[in-house]
Amino acid sequence: MKHFICLLLTVAGLLAVKSEGAAISDSQREERHVNVEFNSSKHDRDNEGGDTLVNIEINNVIQEPVIQEPVIQEPVTVIKSLHGGSGVVYTRWGKSSCPDTEGTELLYAGRMAGKDYASHGGGSNYLCLPDNPQYLGYESGVQGYSNIHGAKYDTPGGPLSSAHYRAIPCAVCFSSNRSTQVMIPARIECPASWTREYYGYIMAEAVKHGSRHSTMYECVDHNVETLPDVGATGWPAALYLVEAVCESIACPPYSAEKELTCVMCTK
Repeated sequence: MKHFICLLLTVAGLLAVKSEGAAISDSQREERHVNVEFNSSKHDRDNEGGDTLVNIEINNVIQEPVIQEPVIQEPVTVIKSLHGGSGVVYTRWGKSSCPDTEGTELLYAGRMAGKDYASHGGGSNYLCLPDNPQYLGYESGVQGYSNIHGAKYDTPGGPLSSAHYRAIPCAVCFSSNRSTQVMIPARIECPASWTREYYGYIMAEAVKHGSRHSTMYECVDHNVETLPDVGATGWPAALYLVEAVCESIACPPYSAEKELTCVMCTK
């Protein structure tokens, strides 16, 4: 009789575990381990009938479902021009207009300016100053901490002698259907598949002005234009044609007696 009761208890425990497992949704993916252990031993030989004790151990182990943290993708910012492409911007020195190439337009025209050649310090690069400046807050009076001067051609001889000591115009251009630009010195043609925007001569500050300051090498259009003087006197920012020095540059193919050329290329 006792054996029969123990068997009923075992079956009832199994059914209870099965019923509970069925009530748990598949999405939780929980495991149920049911161990039924029968330990048969003589409790006591003096125990009448040699009764067998049945120990039932039910271990119900629940494994919690692993929750995957959502992967958050960082937003990607894509910057495009208003024309639908990446575009490229460059300055055409010596001209007040942009080249007549496909997709090229004028952003603004102005006057080339930089540090005067007679003083120390100041900026080493040239700027294309627009004709219609805008100001924020300012201190009245000339402070003289740093300044900028209009640039002039200093070309008494050579291919640009007709523009000697005249003010230099400039144009800032945008090419909407190109994505990169490069100025190539000592060349007047662009590599295959590149667009030539303009070509001309390399110009910079003169070495005769000693160690006062150095400037950038800029590519000035070969067909130069000039601007009327504004009537002011003083030391301008001066541009000179550039020649190679054969002591450190191979001659030929270079020549110390020829002005270096340049070309502006886009792609």
